[in-house]
Amino acid sequence: MGNKPKRFDPGSKWVRYDAEKGLWIPSRKRVFLYWYQFLQEAEKSNDYQVDWTKYKGWGGRKVVLNTKFDDWWTERWITLFGYEGTRNGAFIDGQKPRYYLSTNRPKADGIRYALMVYQNRHRGGTLEIAEWIKSYEEKKSQLRSGIFWIEETFELQSRIGRYRMNAYKILENVSVGVFP
Repeated sequence: MGNKPKRFDPGSKWVRYDAEKGLWIPSRKRVFLYWYQFLQEAEKSNDYQVDWTKYKGWGGRKVVLNTKFDDWWTERWITLFGYEGTRNGAFIDGQKPRYYLSTNRPKADGIRYALMVYQNRHRGGTLEIAEWIKSYEEKKSQLRSGIFWIEETFELQSRIGRYRMNAYKILENVSVGVFP
């Protein structure tokens, strides 16, 4: 009776494996979602010029701007990010996916907060952005960490400022085909 199926474990390396296709992806799918969203933001912005030659196979500007991520992912993940790996997901004989991350351990929540700060820059200063994100996360019951529960205003503004600077750096990187 000990063979009961395990629950989904988000920390497991197997969340990066597709048993049907026999392929791995270098990181969690949501990290690629953030790459896609940052690419959309860079393309929409007048401050960044996306080098689309670095994104062969992604479908080009119109596809990226007008396609929902899940639809885009279903059509392209195998050729862009999939690879055959060992049982623990390691690359075989130097084989890498066509597109991979600039780090082996991306901080998904940090990337997500950087994206949220950038997308809500119209709300005002760092304190207003922090309050909005905190309110949004509470409504969705997704406040993943205590970073928005800081009592000290200066510390909170400082963190939001760091996320903003990180967002600008990621936008620069994405413009030249690198993530994060």
